[in-house]
Amino acid sequence: HSKLSLRTACDVAEHGKGLTASGTKFTLMRDTRKQSTKLMFPQHRNIAGKVFGGVLIRKSFEIAYVAAYTASRERPTLKSISQIDFLFPVNVGSAVTFDATVVHSSANTVQVRVECSVLTPETGSRATTNTFFYAFQCRMAERIMPETFEEVMLCFEGRQTYEEGKALALASHEDPDHELVHELYDHPVTRSKSVVV
Repeated sequence: HSKLSLRTACDVAEHGKGLTASGTKFTLMRDTRKQSTKLMFPQHRNIAGKVFGGVLIRKSFEIAYVAAYTASRERPTLKSISQIDFLFPVNVGSAVTFDATVVHSSANTVQVRVECSVLTPETGSRATTNTFFYAFQCRMAERIMPETFEEVMLCFEGRQTYEEGKALALASHEDPDHELVHELYDHPVTRSKSVVV
């Protein structure tokens, strides 16, 4: 796969039908988005009286899995948790929204970003408390196509976290050329290491 340029992304708007001008299949980033809002109950609290981080991770993983499942059209397998950011604690009783978006794809991987935010129904405001990145393995993943500048930035962020995760796996393994490492991060047939934005 070659890198997908912003100009290509703009050209897609003219061709539509899930194909670029060259005939490559793609999925619009907005079509991969999934959202869920959950209430945080007293049984979710930790010893500090805030919502236990593991609860947020579990719920974010569930919606990330659904997003990856929808984008790949097959049951994906979790490859790695690329990054987790805990920005602010979440209070018990909060209404928490989980927004999942597939922000990057390679030959056999989709990278899902989940943004966790506390919703204040009285004002309609939302405050981001956590972000999560999950990489899922599948047999074949279509290109993810951004349509706005914000989505392009999410693509770059998703690609960066994926590459960082791959580099960490290669660096931490005693043998970087070990079959398992390539099975996780390269296409199982072509061993292609190119990245699609």
